[in-house]
Amino acid sequence: MSDETKQLGSRIGHMKKLRSQDQKKFKKIEANYADLKASYRAEKNKEVKKSLQAARDAAKSDVPAAKKKLKLQNNEIEYHEDEIRRNDRSFNKMAKEYDRRCA
Repeated sequence: MSDETKQLGSRIGHMKKLRSQDQKKFKKIEANYADLKASYRAEKNKEVKKSLQAARDAAKSDVPAAKKKLKLQNNEIEYHEDEIRRNDRSFNKMAKEYDRRCA
């Protein structure tokens, strides 16, 4: 394995750790939105319902942004994993060629 591949591997590990943290945050955001939605539906008092609606709408706007961030992280991780595979294949190809010529 080349140094570049090792660096990419450690970087991918770090990115996966960040992704898992963001997935936990996303689950909390989604759960908060679901709770606010349920509270809004169950509430009878109009004053309270208005404040719940404002909070629900604010939480609703956070959900797509969090989803988009997770999707971008997944795409970046996949790209770097593909890059490692390409580097390994080319390294193995060069090693075979070297062995063939030197044998």
